[in-house]
This record gives sequence, C-alpha cells and structure tokens, in this order.
Amino acid sequence: MNFRRLKYFVKIVDIGSLTQAAEVLHIAQPALSQQVATLEGNSISSC
Repeated sequence: MNFRRLKYFVKIVDIGSLTQAAEVLHIAQPALSQQVATLEGNSISSC
C-alpha cells in the first residue's frame, strides 16, 4: 500500500470534496482521482 495515496484519501474524506482536497494538496484533480482509483484497485485485489 502506498501511504501517499492513503494520505490523499484521508484528506478527501476530511474535507468532503475531491476538488477542494486537490487544491489543498497542490495536485491536479484528475491526478488525485487517478491516485484514489489506484488505491481502490489495490484494496479490491488484496481481498
């Protein structure tokens, strides 16, 4: 598991908005979406 992706996910949950989280994290929203999708894929495949 990549802890950066987990940090991104936690920030999205804390803020409640993917777009606002991307701004706070200084990352483009599509890039943040891709990181979360990768995290989801890793979580599903490890079950």
